[in-house]
Formats: sequence, structure tokens, C-alpha cells
Amino acid sequence: MKKLRRNIVLMLGLWLGSISVQAGTVVVVNASNTAEISTSDIRNIFLAKTKTFSNGDPVIPVNKPIDDSVRSLFEQNILNKSAAQLKSYWSKLVFTGKAVPPRESETDEDVLKAIRKDPRAIGYIDEANLDETVRVAISF
Repeated sequence: MKKLRRNIVLMLGLWLGSISVQAGTVVVVNASNTAEISTSDIRNIFLAKTKTFSNGDPVIPVNKPIDDSVRSLFEQNILNKSAAQLKSYWSKLVFTGKAVPPRESETDEDVLKAIRKDPRAIGYIDEANLDETVRVAISF
């Protein structure tokens, strides 16, 4: 019995030690962008339902690659859609000529570069890669 208990405690310790902690994710804009941005605004921007920030300035959304874990979190928590739902959604919009999906940037640094360069850009990154050159719109 002691051996079984010891093995259970050992396995539990190994299992708990293998759980990774996911860093937060932040939606960021150019530091000069003063527009108020809500989760709903972000959803509408990344689903091409609006082409401007709340202050009327044009917006350019920047996405991460489809296999990126931060993108998966963004799609689940902000867009409230699965990858399959988004694929279908964008297929319809592209086929009908109503919209094109947001451009993609490979890395968080690429997203940051795009946002630093263009005040109209909005994107999301892992909070661990955040720096002072951009403004956080929301974090989740």
C-alpha cells in the first residue's frame, strides 16, 4: 500500500511539473493611436465587419500564422470562433469579393514592426514579447 501511495504521489508530482503556464496575450496598436478599442471593436476589425477604428481612422489588422498558438487563443477568446469556422467564414467573404483576410506576420517581432511602422495597424502578440514602443489595447 505504501508503495502504491508513493507511486501515486510521484506520478502526481511529475504530472503537475509538466503543466506549462501560458503567458498572457495582448492586442496592441501603434503608440500614437489614441482610439478607444473594445473587444467588440477588435472582433469586428478582424472579421472585416469594420474598416476603421472608433475614431474614424482606417485600420489594418495583422494576423499571426494559422498554426500559431497565440492566434488560436485570439480566435477562441476574442473572435469566439474555431479555426474551422474562420476558414469557412473567410472562404465565403473571399469568394463573394466582400473582403480579404488580414495580412499575416510570422513572429511577434514582425507584428510589432508592422505596428510601429503604421499607425493604422492592430495586432496581437504574446505578452512576454511586449515592449514600450506600442500601446496595449486589451489583454487576455
